[in-house]
Amino acid sequence: IETKKWFCNFGGGGSGGSHLVNHMVRSRSNNIQLHPSSPLGDTVLECYNCGSKNAFVLGFVPASSGNSVVVLLCRVCVETVLALKDMDWE
Repeated sequence: IETKKWFCNFGGGGSGGSHLVNHMVRSRSNNIQLHPSSPLGDTVLECYNCGSKNAFVLGFVPASSGNSVVVLLCRVCVETVLALKDMDWE
């Protein structure tokens, strides 16, 4: 978001990771905004529970079985919020 650059998530070139992750690490950025032409528009990725935007601590879980909807949650919420902690996430 801070750099206003768009990256693919391709990991070619022997760099050891995707272009996006390499850029984020080198620029010390941790927020991700989807491209405006993506199916979700220019959404900024954030934790559903607390709003954390640090992409390095976000993960996703299915919102319901048999559905393609997912919820983004950060590690802090999964480990500390009792209602989420008891759900036995993998």
